[in-house]
Amino acid sequence: IYGSKEVTLWPPEDTSGLYPFPSNHPATRQAMLNPESYPSHGQGERFPRYTTTRPQRGVLHAGDILFLPMAWWHMMRSSTHLGVSVSFWHDSKRPGPYSAPPPSLRGAGDRRVARLTALVWIRIEELVKEAVGDLALDRAMVALARMEMPKGMSGFPQALEKVKGFLLWLFEDDAVRAGKFIEAMVDGRFGVDHDKCVHIWYFGEDGATTVSATGERRNDKGMVTEL
Repeated sequence: IYGSKEVTLWPPEDTSGLYPFPSNHPATRQAMLNPESYPSHGQGERFPRYTTTRPQRGVLHAGDILFLPMAWWHMMRSSTHLGVSVSFWHDSKRPGPYSAPPPSLRGAGDRRVARLTALVWIRIEELVKEAVGDLALDRAMVALARMEMPKGMSGFPQALEKVKGFLLWLFEDDAVRAGKFIEAMVDGRFGVDHDKCVHIWYFGEDGATTVSATGERRNDKGMVTEL
């Protein structure tokens, strides 16, 4: 409506390289890394897959309209002293991050699975939380990736069976592909200090910034957020 905004977009296939916070974290569906300061503050070592992403950049001016397809990651910042815009959300019949996996996904190739990474990851995390509880998600996911049986977690065998059944259904009994998928899902996202990842967003050219509940930051910057 007024002013200009710089826009950066990432396709759904780049979800793995953006390292989204786990589904039980307050910043869920937002990237753990900060593209504006990457690879500083140890992000290059902590989030190596980000270098494989394909950010697309542009500028919105007054009167422009931007259509964001479902599951596309986006980051916006005002490039003028004052920028005003209006967002409109609409429902879609296409599967979103919180949809049930469509039957047609079974046996899909790597490209299609990558496009629905957020949906599959959230589904797996929901299965684990149903079995072990919200607070034990982090430890359970690390144990799944390491093929370990954590002590004192009574619901873990149930979580293991649920995740195993889902992944073998998804990859048509290809255990090797299923194992690699869960390893990539856990790597860099679980078994880490998530508070440090939140603090990454406080480092910027203009000093400290704050993150609001909507995923937008003050000082005219914004976190990378998925629709």
